[in-house]
Amino acid sequence: MDINTQSIMMRGYLAGLWAVVTYYAGNITPLFYLMILFGIADIFLGLAAARWYPATPDDGWCSKKIVQGFVKKIACLFLVGVAWGIDFMILEADKTFNLPMQWGPYFGSFALCYLILSDGISILENAEKMGVNIPFLTSALKSFRQKISKGLKEKTHSDEGS
Repeated sequence: MDINTQSIMMRGYLAGLWAVVTYYAGNITPLFYLMILFGIADIFLGLAAARWYPATPDDGWCSKKIVQGFVKKIACLFLVGVAWGIDFMILEADKTFNLPMQWGPYFGSFALCYLILSDGISILENAEKMGVNIPFLTSALKSFRQKISKGLKEKTHSDEGS
């Protein structure tokens, strides 16, 4: 098999995998695309801020930080996959065993929203390093992320007491 055929086959496999994921993850697909878009913007602005607006003369391109950023983005994709898998498990358990579930299949959406908020905050912080500052938006996103975290902690503690 020549290189061109292997390349075409690999693209076909990836397209098929993507089709299966988007088919089964129907309700989270728009949020997933938004997370991908925010992740790309975060990486781009992070690289731009590091290259052209370093905090100190010793800062700038640092391959270790760049690799850590990419690994973090890949870990986020895996976490969304785990949350989506939990959603799928809840739906299947409900269908199969007719179990009353206190939580609906929302873990994938919660995970995506939280990661989108985190990337949005990072994008705004990177833009701030470059001299573009929108303080009310940054504080609103941080406040919203804290409220989500606080609400989930309170929900968890109240469920443990029941």
